[in-house]
Amino acid sequence: MLIGRTTIEHLTSLPWLHLADALPSTCETFPWKQLSASDRASIQQQQTESPWYPDVLCPFKEEAQIDPMTSIGLRYRDQVIGWMITHRIAKDTLRYTSLFVKQDLQKVGYAIPLLARAIRLQIEAKIATHSTYTVLLNNTPMMNFVYRR
Repeated sequence: MLIGRTTIEHLTSLPWLHLADALPSTCETFPWKQLSASDRASIQQQQTESPWYPDVLCPFKEEAQIDPMTSIGLRYRDQVIGWMITHRIAKDTLRYTSLFVKQDLQKVGYAIPLLARAIRLQIEAKIATHSTYTVLLNNTPMMNFVYRR
């Protein structure tokens, strides 16, 4: 696993933050804290019937620490298809824990705009001066993204 740590100063200078606006009009982001009970049940039922996300990316882990200002979900055609879950792990540190977009839509390019929106929310809210993230070494697309950027 690759473990990274960065500062808010570095985040504000990321040249790809403009991608936060790159989602098509068919997609909608929403604060994760506004996830409806029916959406939650649907996510869990789909996972039980036919796992569609890796357990490590479950959006319901450590729920007491989920940061309500920067954790967001992604809807496509009124169905939750992804999320960027962040956790406050210290007063000054936000952990980018779980970035996921449904597999059949991953290659369309929704994940990075979702990440960029969460980063923008952190910058605007001025809630943490440091951030951490991890990437599984076998997650080749994300490892390539991290090394290129």
